[in-house]
Amino acid sequence: KDLDQELAGDVEQALAEAHDTAALANVSTGTQIIAIANVDAATLRKAYGMLIGNTNGTTMPGEEPTVYAIFTHHQYPSLMGITEVTHADVRGDSENPHVKGIWSKGNGMKLMLSTVVANDGNGYHNPVYVSKAFKVGWNIRSRIKRQDFQLQNRLIAYSNMGVTIQHDLRMVDVRTTGTL
Repeated sequence: KDLDQELAGDVEQALAEAHDTAALANVSTGTQIIAIANVDAATLRKAYGMLIGNTNGTTMPGEEPTVYAIFTHHQYPSLMGITEVTHADVRGDSENPHVKGIWSKGNGMKLMLSTVVANDGNGYHNPVYVSKAFKVGWNIRSRIKRQDFQLQNRLIAYSNMGVTIQHDLRMVDVRTTGTL
């Protein structure tokens, strides 16, 4: 029998969050580090500059490969104060985030918020990276199976996946200690 569509979506989201947690836990092992209380424009620019230097100029604003940045929701107020994030004319595109609610294209970066950013005694570990920084592998792709036994309904989730840092120079750990 098929799972209820909404329930299946919730289970798949939980599996994805578990994978994100495992991947983001690796960020703290990186050696490219910028530490600051709260993310600001200068820090974001410095992280981007480090990536440009570390990749020998193959990473440039607005070009491939895409630069990703993942921050915790605690950094949302700080991110909204960065003009490259909130002003289309500074970003160089025509989308006005104040009208459309879009703010993910900060200075050529794809900015994302996550509730599972790694957090330890050093603060939050917010990665700014290109995709070649991480290596993802699996033995078994994630699967969900439903099993009915008498009056019990059981969900069995198979997920055997691993994530590690492949190229340390392709990722900058922006460590932030500030909260909302």
